[in-house]
Amino acid sequence: GASIGYFGLVLVFTVKGIKPPARKLSTRLSILLPLQGLMMLGLCPLPLTIENNGIQDPLTLLFSYVPPWIGDMSYCQYVLQFPMYALFPVTEISNPSFFLYLWGASIIAYKF
Repeated sequence: GASIGYFGLVLVFTVKGIKPPARKLSTRLSILLPLQGLMMLGLCPLPLTIENNGIQDPLTLLFSYVPPWIGDMSYCQYVLQFPMYALFPVTEISNPSFFLYLWGASIIAYKF
């Protein structure tokens, strides 16, 4: 499920022919919501799948190796994204420097 959801959203945001109008708003509220649901349900560790050694989504298996503190830090990123953007010296973000800046601030906030 997660792989299908991610693949669908990547297609929607990268292929010009299938981009719906207001795609960023649609991602949160309407036609793209089923793809997000597939992502979320596909990444949930369902007990039946784990106990019976059933088939797991490849992304779920890959993400299971990520250290737990990465997930714990995500709330800090969520809370700090707008204040850190206001403090960032450049308004046009064209490289990953802002995201590294935000990640560093999130690590500091998580530790303290």
